[in-house]
Amino acid sequence: MQFNLVMWRLFYDLMTTKSGKQSGFGLVEVLMAFGLTSVLVLALMKMMDLQTKQGKTAALNNEVLNIQRLFQTTITDDIACFSTFGGIAPNDEIIPAIKVTSDLTKKPFAESGEVFGQSGITIKEMKLLSPASALAAGLIKNDSYFCKDNEGICTVWFKVTIEKNGKIYGGKDKTFYNFLKGRFAEVKMISDCSQEEAVEACRTVAQASGSSFKVEPEVETDPSGELVRNDCPANKGRIIQCSVYSDSQPLVECLN
Repeated sequence: MQFNLVMWRLFYDLMTTKSGKQSGFGLVEVLMAFGLTSVLVLALMKMMDLQTKQGKTAALNNEVLNIQRLFQTTITDDIACFSTFGGIAPNDEIIPAIKVTSDLTKKPFAESGEVFGQSGITIKEMKLLSPASALAAGLIKNDSYFCKDNEGICTVWFKVTIEKNGKIYGGKDKTFYNFLKGRFAEVKMISDCSQEEAVEACRTVAQASGSSFKVEPEVETDPSGELVRNDCPANKGRIIQCSVYSDSQPLVECLN
């Protein structure tokens, strides 16, 4: 702005200054005035172009922010959350669609490769991030989601990559991140001759993967007969439900 004022001042001085008895403007003065005018016009055009680009960028960023908020609201609904992520471990798993219900006849909230609503924005890819990917994106400070011990409750990150009208924002992928909270565990039925031995077997399974674990109330009967230990006294094996918790296990419950 200061530059433009200076240029206009020089232009004004040039056009209003005459030397001695000279009348009118000389060729040199006219050429200088034309040159100054051209510089002013170019500067003005650059400023207008910059303002237009800044306005478009702000509009796009606002549009992406609104979509991100819609995604966050949807995936924190426990029904939509489990319908979409249930049984999936946070291991950079590709998510084909965000479902609002387990009913497969219902249209998903969003689908990979499809335009989202009326926005003109295409969902290019959706992914449930591993701890390593979340760390690389600067979302966490360590290569673990730090699940709450003995409960398997983790907050994990979900990545969405988008493009608008077939063109990727700014010549590169545009992404945003959402989070979801849930219990991640592998649930196993373990049978042994005593409850203590069954619990120890559960502990061994958990330690093998560096995970915490929890033993649910003992199952007194086994209707299928598949878990009965024939080598136990009187064929009376003890059956427990062993839940092994870690951020590498599948989602078994949404807790948003």
